[in-house]
Amino acid sequence: MTAHSGCEEFKCTKCSASYIPFKKDFKCPKCGEPIAEFYDFIPETIDAMKCHWEMFGSYTPPMWFSGPFSDYVLTDIFNVFDAIEDSNPADPEEFIKDLFAKAEYDEEYQRKHIEEMALLIYQDYKVNKNSYKKGGEECEEYINKDLLIKIAKEQFKLDMSSPHGINHWKRVRIIGKYLSEGTDADWEVICCFAYFHDVKRENEGDDPLHGHRAGEFVNEFFHLEGGDLSKKQMEQLKYACDFHCQPGAKSDDITVQTCWDADRLDLWRVGMIPDPQFLNTEKAKKKETIEWSKKLYENWGK
Repeated sequence: MTAHSGCEEFKCTKCSASYIPFKKDFKCPKCGEPIAEFYDFIPETIDAMKCHWEMFGSYTPPMWFSGPFSDYVLTDIFNVFDAIEDSNPADPEEFIKDLFAKAEYDEEYQRKHIEEMALLIYQDYKVNKNSYKKGGEECEEYINKDLLIKIAKEQFKLDMSSPHGINHWKRVRIIGKYLSEGTDADWEVICCFAYFHDVKRENEGDDPLHGHRAGEFVNEFFHLEGGDLSKKQMEQLKYACDFHCQPGAKSDDITVQTCWDADRLDLWRVGMIPDPQFLNTEKAKKKETIEWSKKLYENWGK
């Protein structure tokens, strides 16, 4: 899911310039013609940024189609704030101005128009950034994510940067979150599966029993160490881990299906294309979902 603007296409009747009337008493940024319309674009953009940051860990989604002028504006603003996150500049406002000074636009008025909106958004960003939840941190509302990562790292004996390491776990979590939205799939179970399903691998190649070992581990961990998972959730998690790597494994449980699909949609990391034939949920089988998972992998860490 990506957050687009509901802003219609505004064009100046005098000079035909495209614009977004984001404030009252707005004037065309190209010719100065007074504009009567108003669209509350700034809070809408802030909400879109929060949505993407929570879902993807970046403001620019891994799969983003630009349609109307407002989408192109969003693209530039998302890129600016991703650059702030990456660079951590001493003076973010000057950093924003410098980025726009170096950017290329078909028409000069667009530069100042979009820069003004970005600077207004930064005023909210610098006050409220700490309230943004990055890439799946919402699962902390239910379980201790830091503990899951700590335990997973302790159990994982292979290279953490390997195809079955922590970046894979994080992408499975993000994909699982995306697939679970609007369904009855249990997000707590999916989050646990993301971190634990590969922790008992003994090699990067053929290891058909690693799922069973992971299932035994989570069963032992949650029973001995304690946790808030119910009996049903434990059964779902163990089954999902046990059989996630077994050809022909079946389940009618939407939570288990979502776990497996989230894992299989990250096959790009090993040079394989996810095959809808081996996916379970209708959402996972969609062409746009498979393309989205590809973009997620290709843009990871960029």
